[in-house]
Amino acid sequence: MKSWDDNPYVWVVKFERIEKKQIAGEKLKPILFSTEMVQAILAGRKTETRRVINVEKGMEYRSKANSLTSDRVTAHFYDGYDHAYPKCPYGKPSCTVRDMLVPGTVLWVRETWALLSDDPYPTQYIYAATDQKTPGTKWQPSIFMPKEACRIFLRIKEISVRRLHDITPEAAQSEGVFWHEAAEGYTTDMDLRNFHGSDPVISFQKLWQSING
Repeated sequence: MKSWDDNPYVWVVKFERIEKKQIAGEKLKPILFSTEMVQAILAGRKTETRRVINVEKGMEYRSKANSLTSDRVTAHFYDGYDHAYPKCPYGKPSCTVRDMLVPGTVLWVRETWALLSDDPYPTQYIYAATDQKTPGTKWQPSIFMPKEACRIFLRIKEISVRRLHDITPEAAQSEGVFWHEAAEGYTTDMDLRNFHGSDPVISFQKLWQSING
């Protein structure tokens, strides 16, 4: 965990939501999202996410470029021996070469979930982001969600390295922050969590602190 005040280096992962049938040979990797961020993805407000880079002590950051061309970032970290680190754990973007899609990585979203019935045929799942819990069900943490329960797939479009504090108002809104008309301010959900009256970056800062401390 890295707090806002630490201003860590972060992976900025931009993505687009796709249907399962659109997966075209990409590798699948899991990624966890909170319930409010799942709601933002489903609403089309969230199209990128920031994740902390665990930089080893003594490594130096040298910015050569901004985005990945493979699964290793071209804005490198060096350990004194010119070894480029680290490899992005979320995979790599898909790209188009001569009008052909070169497969990258599709993220399958783990979210808070529950098994609707003990009867396994057919298995039915419900999700905290969109469904009401029924009597006898118990919400399960996203980390334990099996792949077969996944309903949200995200194709990586771009990955870059930034400092956390580099986030712009526009990027904060791509992270799921939105303007709430009735409350006249920025927030991350309809319950006005992480509210701020004028600055989407501060709303995102509150979101980050709620997750990372």
